[in-house]
Amino acid sequence: MLTKNLGGSFIEILRKDNFRKILQLIQDKGWHIHFSIVQILYYGFVDIVDSIDGLDVDLLFAFKAELYKVLKKDPNTTVSIFKKYKYPNVATKDINNFLSEILTLIESVITEDAKRFIINPFLLVLKSCIEKAKEQKELTFIQNETTHEWVGEFEQFYKQQILNFPKKTLVFDEEKQVMNQIAEENIIINGKTLNNYSFKESESDAMIQVCDYVVSILRKYIIFLDRLESEVDADIQNFDENQMNNYKLLNRILAASLDYNPLFVHFVASQHTVAKYHMYIKKYGKIE
Repeated sequence: MLTKNLGGSFIEILRKDNFRKILQLIQDKGWHIHFSIVQILYYGFVDIVDSIDGLDVDLLFAFKAELYKVLKKDPNTTVSIFKKYKYPNVATKDINNFLSEILTLIESVITEDAKRFIINPFLLVLKSCIEKAKEQKELTFIQNETTHEWVGEFEQFYKQQILNFPKKTLVFDEEKQVMNQIAEENIIINGKTLNNYSFKESESDAMIQVCDYVVSILRKYIIFLDRLESEVDADIQNFDENQMNNYKLLNRILAASLDYNPLFVHFVASQHTVAKYHMYIKKYGKIE
């Protein structure tokens, strides 16, 4: 019998019996994990990059990843700046000052890197482009938006899955706001309204309860990965036998899900985090 007890960090839950039991159940049943990961800070702040003129479109995700690293380094300072300029509703008169404060954060990271003899060319280029952006007349995606609403409505992620899998039956955990928003408009593909989805309460549906465990595991895992690769590697090397066995089990299941259908995995996240996710699947998700 499983009880809902997955408190603690990812490293800590790797030791828990519930972690192994739920993943063993998934493996034994031959189930696959279908999920979306949204890093809220990344999703809320990368519109800054999209608002800068002259950036190489092929490098946009690299620039977004670097800016995300800078802004999450000191969340309190970042939040203070964003509140000060009413982000994402930055006034035209404040463009120069807003970007100047972002540049101060970037320059701080560049200085720290220099002390360790590290040069980050993406960050240097991004700094140069933001300097030029101070002369722009507008920052398209971070002006004329709702003040202090850094992340908008999430129903788009539900709609995306409904549209991606029109022939599948999708069951979502109940989210009243999302349900109401989706109900306000028909989701149509090829002229037909889709009704391939439903919402259920977790208390009354065993599979939703299983999904709750999986969501908890994945959320903690992505937080674990959202660090320097050297830090992640060091922690993995310190896993005891039980932790490593459970970590490999998780990666085998994630690898099987990815192999079954790549669309089962959807990220709105830093490319550094996504790259580590795939790297560790390849390294630890092999069947021994």
